[in-house]
Order: sequence, then structure tokens, then C-alpha cells
Amino acid sequence: MLRFVQKCGLAAAAAAIAGCASTSYVSSWKAPIDGPIQFDDKRVAAVVVSADESIRRAGEDALAREISRRGAQGIPSYTLISGEGVKDKEAAKNKLQEANIDGAVSFPAALSAA
Repeated sequence: MLRFVQKCGLAAAAAAIAGCASTSYVSSWKAPIDGPIQFDDKRVAAVVVSADESIRRAGEDALAREISRRGAQGIPSYTLISGEGVKDKEAAKNKLQEANIDGAVSFPAALSAA
């Protein structure tokens, strides 16, 4: 029985290696900016994506504080874009531009099932 398991394992490994042998990179992408982006004294929007408005606001407040602690002026996006305005990408982009926002940090809210 042990020999059978070993042979199956070897066969699976050989198949995996053979399958990967034909894999190649078609293209690659590298960020055009070499090194960290400097946002010192810049206006940076904090964006937390969540269907729950209270989670969005709390997350954006915390993120904006952290951005400000690191040298930029962190601005919660809910102060610029209403809950309904977030659903329209172009309208949200225009609001940020009108507010002279230099950049944004965005991420989805993560909920824990504790």
C-alpha cells in the first residue's frame, strides 16, 4: 500500500512539474514611480469601502488620523462625498478634484466574525 501511495505522489509531482514547464511570462508591469510616494503636506483622502455607513465613517476617521500622523493632511472622504455619491465613480472623482485632493488611500472594510 505504501508503494502505491509513493507512486501516486511521484506521478502527481511529475504531472505538476510537466504542467508548469510550459508556463511563461507574457508581460510584466512595474510602477512608473521608483520609490515611495511623498505626500508630505499634501491633502490625502481616506476612503473605506463599506455598505455600512457607520463602519465607513469610523474607518475613514481612523485612516485619516494615521495619514495625518505620517505627515500628510488626512481627510475622511465622507466629509466630501455623501453615501449615495460614492456609488458614482465619476461624480466622486470630480468631488475629490474640486476639494484639491492630491491623492487617496482606499481599502475595503474587513469585518471579523467574532
